[in-house]
Amino acid sequence: MPAIYPITIFKHVYVGQDVALDQDKMEVLRRDSTALGSSSAASLLDKLNFGLADFSALRNSEIRNLTLAEKGSNGFSASIDFTNGTISINKEFWGDYSNPQPLTANDVPADSELIDIANQFVKRFGVNLTGYGDPKVQNNWQRLISSAPVAEMYVPDIITVVYPLEINGIRVYDLGGSLDGLMVNINVRTREAVGLYNLAVQSYNSSLYTVQTDIEALLNRLNTQQFPADVAVETIEIKLGTPQLGLTKIWHYDGQTGYELLVPAYIFPVTEKPAEYSYYSDTVIVPLATDLLDSGYGGGIMPMLKGETRSTPPSLPVDDPGVMIDSQEAQ
Repeated sequence: MPAIYPITIFKHVYVGQDVALDQDKMEVLRRDSTALGSSSAASLLDKLNFGLADFSALRNSEIRNLTLAEKGSNGFSASIDFTNGTISINKEFWGDYSNPQPLTANDVPADSELIDIANQFVKRFGVNLTGYGDPKVQNNWQRLISSAPVAEMYVPDIITVVYPLEINGIRVYDLGGSLDGLMVNINVRTREAVGLYNLAVQSYNSSLYTVQTDIEALLNRLNTQQFPADVAVETIEIKLGTPQLGLTKIWHYDGQTGYELLVPAYIFPVTEKPAEYSYYSDTVIVPLATDLLDSGYGGGIMPMLKGETRSTPPSLPVDDPGVMIDSQEAQ
């Protein structure tokens, strides 16, 4: 048999303070994408008559997507996805960049200028920022070029400003550790906002789920990786500090419908990285719902919500974990 090359794995080691969170059940939220509604838009179908087809023949019809565009070559278009309950706005034409000169770090505006550009953009389009926190610039590119050889340094043309999504004051992250929320893309070369995405309906259904909150038990799950006996394994330690409680967004597809789950999670800061390896993450996200953990830490089949539930904020107490929760709106 040919030799099996060594495998390098990361082991997460906790060096933070004791955390006391003794809840055994917490709420998992599912975003209700239907709350955007297409009934009013669908009523337009009855009024559309191009003399080419009879739309009234479509029974119980709905509009799934709608696109509006400004006239002219320098305008914006807006797309409404009624199925997923999202809206995006994009510049139709960015200009001729067939032979662009490479950007340098000095070409990137200061964070304050980027945030000002983003604020003016959302104000122009009257974007509802309820449920979103103060904007922050995504500067992951700085970490990448700081460790790259000069010849390989790449400064992106587009910098993103994120308005963090907050549910009852709890911030939402993606599984990669980045803040989730409303995104505004800014063209570094022209210093203008060229797009907005992830503007989504913020209405949720919820269910109580069993959670694991013991840090050592969580990290044991995370660190468990099995390899054949003849595989050489090199273990590199990643040290984690005291976590914050947050929510992490999981995209779930049940075979028929896709939807978003917001799952309670520990947000661990990475306090020490190995100097000899490229480890770019500043945070490690560990979902607390055991159904998700058992399915492979965000992989495989995601947990299904247990039965039909009603909207409720995650901070409201529930007397009986097995009963449905009264209808309220989560913002």
